[in-house]
Amino acid sequence: MWKQNSGKPVETPQFDEQMAIDLGAKFLGEVVILGMAASILGMGFALKRSNDIKRKEEKQTKFENQIRFQTLVMDNFDAHRQLMQAGVEKLEKVDRGIKEMRKGKF
Repeated sequence: MWKQNSGKPVETPQFDEQMAIDLGAKFLGEVVILGMAASILGMGFALKRSNDIKRKEEKQTKFENQIRFQTLVMDNFDAHRQLMQAGVEKLEKVDRGIKEMRKGKF
C-alpha cells in the first residue's frame, strides 16, 4: 500500500480470522445500509415525480373542463342573443306596421 506519497511501501498488519470476519461484516453492513438508503431515496423521488405528474394532469383536466364550460356558456349567450335579435326585428316590423296604420297607408 502506498500512502502519503512517501515512496516507501507500508506494511499492513495481517488480520487474524476473527478480525477479518468482523471487518467484512462491518463492510457488508455498511453496503446494505447504503443500498437501502439509496433505494428509499430513489423510491421517494419516483413517488414525488408521479404525484407531480398526476397533479399536473388534474390541473390540465380542470382547465380543459373550464374551457368547455365557458364555450357552452358563450354558445348559450349567442343563442339567446339571436333569439332576442329576432324578437327585436319582429317588434320593429310591428312598430313600422303600426306607424303606417296611423298614417293611413294601410
